[in-house]
Amino acid sequence: MLDRTGRYLGRYAPWATGSHMIRAQHLIGASKWQEALAELRQSVANAPIDSKPLGKLGFTAAQTGNEALAEQVFTLTGQLGWRDTLTQLYYVKLGLNAGAWEVVGTRLDALLRVSPDLPLIAPLLQETLSTEEGIQALADKAKGNPPWIKSFATGISDLPVDVLNNRFEVIKRSGGVGLTCRDVTFFTNQLLAGGLVDQASSLWSIVCPPRTSLIYDGQLKRVMEPERQAEISRYQGFDWTVALRGDVEVAAVPDPDGPGALSLHNAASMRQAVLRQRIALPPGNYDLSWAMPGTPARSIKSVSITAGCQMDQSGAVPPKPIDGSNRLGVTFSVDPGCRLIMLTFWLAPQSEVTVADVKLTKN
Repeated sequence: MLDRTGRYLGRYAPWATGSHMIRAQHLIGASKWQEALAELRQSVANAPIDSKPLGKLGFTAAQTGNEALAEQVFTLTGQLGWRDTLTQLYYVKLGLNAGAWEVVGTRLDALLRVSPDLPLIAPLLQETLSTEEGIQALADKAKGNPPWIKSFATGISDLPVDVLNNRFEVIKRSGGVGLTCRDVTFFTNQLLAGGLVDQASSLWSIVCPPRTSLIYDGQLKRVMEPERQAEISRYQGFDWTVALRGDVEVAAVPDPDGPGALSLHNAASMRQAVLRQRIALPPGNYDLSWAMPGTPARSIKSVSITAGCQMDQSGAVPPKPIDGSNRLGVTFSVDPGCRLIMLTFWLAPQSEVTVADVKLTKN
């Protein structure tokens, strides 16, 4: 009896299963699929209802071209509860081959919830998003604000432009649910770098707080928020960026009940760019206006504006008073060859002003 028990334990003990699994993993890493298949058969024999060795067996069977065994194994692991990652991957691929988009969306959603960074997911995700139906299937899942949506929007380094565009479509169709302006800042920058200006502008508009005019955050409420302090001097999507130098000071003017305002001070001996924003605009003529509460009349013309593809102060234009208001403004044109302009507020040396309520309209 002891001998029989010993043989039984030797066959079904979990450590035997684990040793076969370890050897199989090394063989898979060396692309020795047939040898790995033999080890996995032994592993499954020791643990016939454990989904992990079964999933590995099915995966390896598929790699060796044994589709009948792969189907048999994954049908069983599927019946065990869909928890095995390799089972999920198999059914995503099966759904892609059959055009079963509900299956693809459901299985990808499950995979991304558990292992969003798993390398095996990436090619299936790209294949899914290369089709209109696949984009829609994943967008339908994204509408439920799944836990993977932030990594989906931020984990985009080194992706080709077409893949970026496909991910943008998912976010667009899901309405940007679960995302903040901060979450899509890097995405927006990458779209702009890839020349996808319309997509970048659309993404920003979907996720970020609404504009009151063509300018973003014209009320200057978001500029000096604590979460932006570490990045406020870098180009960030379509947000304002602020000069951070020893001779330039920018501070929010306290007024919690009114529109936001910024105090701008240039202590340098030359004109400085103190406030900037990238804007995607179609060709045409535009009116930019703003208020300067509490600024002495003699200081008003210390501010000048440039708006073009390059941030070149040689073309800076001083503002003119707008009749019937306490506002100042400039008019500028956007050429057909310049879709993305840099709007810049310049400040003369040894000057201090307050800027508030910035508006941009097409005339």
